[in-house]
Amino acid sequence: MFAVGVSFLLLDTVVEKNQLIYAVVGSLFIAIFYFFLKENKLHRLFHFRW
Repeated sequence: MFAVGVSFLLLDTVVEKNQLIYAVVGSLFIAIFYFFLKENKLHRLFHFRW
């Protein structure tokens, strides 16, 4: 996952019209985060953090 982000950052210097790619990747990460939160996998982490 981190390598994908680094590759996108490297592509940023070459391709200038990649705001759409960043938007799609960001929404994908938000969807995955919401899925884990919905599945109650991160509930304990948030409980200890709060």
